[in-house]
Amino acid sequence: MSKQKPFETNLKELEGCVTRMEEDDLPLSEALALYKKGMELINFCDIELKNVQQQIQVYDKKTNSLIDVNPESVIGPRNKKS
Repeated sequence: MSKQKPFETNLKELEGCVTRMEEDDLPLSEALALYKKGMELINFCDIELKNVQQQIQVYDKKTNSLIDVNPESVIGPRNKKS
């Protein structure tokens, strides 16, 4: 597999797919190919966002330093329906 493209490149490519799919003269076969490509790009972007989320740092006033934090430890767990 080739080197993964940066998040911003994948996002711009995804936006291009969406723009093209919104056109009236798009053949069905091309629409399907663009849809598949878009889903692949969404997956790449989602993975990258999750990786970045895991690296969120918060400034700790007591130690005057940045610390790695799990987002749930700062905002609490997401509400789950019982």
